[in-house]
Formats: sequence, structure tokens, C-alpha cells
Amino acid sequence: MTTKIFDYGMNGEGVAKIDGKVILIPNSLIDEEVEIELGEDHVNYATAQVKTLIKSSLNRTEPKCPYFLMCGGCQLQHMNYDEQLKFKTNHVQKTIRKITGLNVLVNETIPCSNQFEYRNKMSFSVKDDKFGLLEAKSKHLVDIASCPLANSDTSKFVEFLREHLKNNPNSNIKNIVIRSIYNQTLIGVVSKNFIDLNSLFNELNKQFSCFGLYEIVNQRKDSVVLSGKTYHVGGLKDININNLGVSYSVDLLGFHQTNLEIQNKLYEKVLSYIDLNSNVLNGFSGQGLLTAVLATKAK
Repeated sequence: MTTKIFDYGMNGEGVAKIDGKVILIPNSLIDEEVEIELGEDHVNYATAQVKTLIKSSLNRTEPKCPYFLMCGGCQLQHMNYDEQLKFKTNHVQKTIRKITGLNVLVNETIPCSNQFEYRNKMSFSVKDDKFGLLEAKSKHLVDIASCPLANSDTSKFVEFLREHLKNNPNSNIKNIVIRSIYNQTLIGVVSKNFIDLNSLFNELNKQFSCFGLYEIVNQRKDSVVLSGKTYHVGGLKDININNLGVSYSVDLLGFHQTNLEIQNKLYEKVLSYIDLNSNVLNGFSGQGLLTAVLATKAK
């Protein structure tokens, strides 16, 4: 069965129509002609997979990650970056139109100078001696050697921990969470039951500096990772940051933007709307980092 892609879905899937029914097709691009194999059939839409790419888009690019077609972590690496930015802009516009019925002008998405190696936090799944990320809509683990989205410090710890788990498999370990900012790294080992991580800390300490190790005992059966009793094994407890005129600390569990460059551009944009010494109320402020940044200019 062949069809032509005319739009994108909310997760970047190609959208086609066959006999009036919407078909969502991952890893396809607007204007491409594809031969497909139908998957799940729902009331309002169906899913499909590309069997053969008949006509390729000029916006198609070779994914940098060798695991892209298997791993569920990314959806857009088959698009060139300009097409990714355009997709995001149009997605915001379509979402506003769907909710409000209004056709609004949405400015172009602001790019990041680094398309890769920008994420300062990653959460990996572990099954015995396998270390990686899950397939999309699946509990099957893709055993990966590296992730091109992770920043360079994270990748160093990934390489070490992956090798360590292969040599020391432990069925109690569910996840490894790594947050690395400004050469400071926090590592969380998420386990089903308490395990002694002192030997792991000592091995890490032989090769790395400026890191901290935590254990999170999480006995939940769902997909929530950072939940349960937290134990500090050793090393750093927090990451200390001085940014945008504010000094603050970030722990392993709390929210923090995963892309510092875009965070700074976003906060600087918000600051540009604020008059000096004006009164500002910041609602839904989370941990309050943007609030602190606003307070450098406003009352």
C-alpha cells in the first residue's frame, strides 16, 4: 500500500490519509511517497510503518545516532535541523488553533548552536548487564554504547557505568540517572531494594573527580524513576551554578532545564519584557530559578 505524507503529527510522525482515515507513520517526512505496512487500527486514526521509501524529501538527513530506528528517545533525527525547527513552530501554531480556534502568528523557533551533546540530564534503563534506553511504546531495552544527545561529561560516566554493569550485573538495579552541569556530575542508581554501592563509589573515585553518588530505592511497578527513599553514598550532594546573575544549587531529583543554552535564551527573553524595578508576579514557579533571575531586575 502506497501513500503520500502531507503533514506531521504531534510527535513528528508523518501524516497521510487513506480512504479518509488519518494514518500516522513514524520516520517519514512531508512530500515523501512511501509504501507502508499498517499497524494498530483505532477509531480516529491508524498507525503504520514505512516498508519502502519510494520518493525521499530534500529535508531528510542521515540520523547521527546508530540506534535511532530502535530507540524511543528521539523522534526527529531523520529531519534536517531547519525542518525540525519548522515542525516545532507549526506544532505550537496548530496547538493554539486547536485549543482556541484562533489563527495566530508564531515566531520562528530559536535554534540551539548545538544540535547534539546538549542534554545535561539523562535517565537510562538497566536490565541485568544491559544498559540503555527503551524502544518507543515498549519495555524492550536497547543496549547502547553512547547517546549523541548527552553532554561530554555524561558520556564519560556512561562509558564507565556500562562497562561496570557488564562486569558486575545486578538484577536489583532498574535505572541509572546522570545529571552533569559545569564539570559537576550527580549519579543516581535506582534499585528495587537497597544494595551496597560503596565499591562502585570507590571505583568511580579512582577515575573521576567532582561527582556524587546516590541510591534511590524505588519499589514502584510503573515507569516513574525518581521516587522512593534516597541515600547519599558519597561525593557531591549538589551541583553549584552561577548563571544569569544568580547563584544556586541543583540536586539530582529536582527539575532543571536540560538544555542550558536554550534556558538562558528563554530567561533572557523574559527579562527583556520586564521594566527595571517593576512589580512582577511569577506564577507556577516550580523551584523558583526564573523567579530569582527576575528578581535581579524587578521588585
